[in-house]
Amino acid sequence: MNNIGNIKVLEDNQVIMRSFYSVLKDLDAYIEFLFITGVSKFTNISLFSDFNSPTDLTLDDNFSDICGYTHKELIDNFDEHIENLAIKLNESKKDLIKQINYWYDGYTWDGKTKIYSPYSTLNLFAYGEFDNYWFNNATPKSLINVLKNSEDYESVLNPVKVKKSIFNRFDFENIDPISFMFQTGYLSICKKEIINNQIYYTLQTPNYEVENSILDYLIDLNEEKMDLDNLKPKIIEAIGNYDNDTFKMYMKYFLTNIPARIHLDHEYYYQSIYLAWLNGLGFKGEAEAQTNTGLMDMYLETPDFIAIAEFKFSKMKTTQGKGKSKGKDKNKNKSKNKEIKPIKSFDTMINEALSQINLKKYENKFLNRKVIKIAIVFAGGDLETEIEKVK
Repeated sequence: MNNIGNIKVLEDNQVIMRSFYSVLKDLDAYIEFLFITGVSKFTNISLFSDFNSPTDLTLDDNFSDICGYTHKELIDNFDEHIENLAIKLNESKKDLIKQINYWYDGYTWDGKTKIYSPYSTLNLFAYGEFDNYWFNNATPKSLINVLKNSEDYESVLNPVKVKKSIFNRFDFENIDPISFMFQTGYLSICKKEIINNQIYYTLQTPNYEVENSILDYLIDLNEEKMDLDNLKPKIIEAIGNYDNDTFKMYMKYFLTNIPARIHLDHEYYYQSIYLAWLNGLGFKGEAEAQTNTGLMDMYLETPDFIAIAEFKFSKMKTTQGKGKSKGKDKNKNKSKNKEIKPIKSFDTMINEALSQINLKKYENKFLNRKVIKIAIVFAGGDLETEIEKVK
């Protein structure tokens, strides 16, 4: 997959693979069953011209759980590992299972049967911590190139509805980003429906591991123009001194440097991109950190203090302004008086964020440490922040 785009290499590989399948055809009398996995949906490539056309099981409902662990299989076969990990992380088994689900579940080929990423799940039990195991190990350079060349990330970041026929179109000379992302496992089916006798699938990223990692890459692709020198100590200084104006300036600086095509109107999106950015600056932190009272949105750890951040987001609404209209221009003026405002005000969201940190007592997770609470709230492409000492 790292050679997607290198036509010469792909053509040479095509000759080799065709020869391989040709040998298999000659051995047909000795082969009862052959199972082939991998990315093989290419048009203009006759890989199977010398081999009886195989049956494609990708979208066959009868095999929707063949390449991963269902929830029942996870519970039935990994109970001991779950229990040991829960003890290590000082969490209940119930809460740990929720986290495993959040990080690694969500792959589905029929829109109903969800399965866990086997590679990431096994590595979680082996290393005893949540991480982007599959994405970091399996992401080809070609994915990054496709993202670089894509004019719009909408199909990557938002659910997208496509006809079934798109899965039969995979031309390495003209790569379709949606087909590529599905073929390589970065988009999964969340819904199947029939419209006007045509089968449609809605695709989206399967879980937190994939979604967060893709955002990391998208941020990296757009971060080069940002001056990041000495930014980490400046942010630490601003938080440590409760200097909200300076902290907000840096947060807005980052937000305004993220292209509009990456923006999503979701709280988790802002949480993910800021954690990715701060991790890139060298901060040690975690999103969706488990506590005995619930999940905190994010925390950052420095030698001098812990910063607990709670994110809030509001969609926008259109309201009629207070201006009065008269005469012939009544309809025109009425249109001009319309205002677009957040459904929730910035002040309301800041109060909610700080109150949640207080109510949940997230600071109890960090005994004998100085803890600072931060509210970061978003609406309409803008943000406000507030920094307070935990009492």
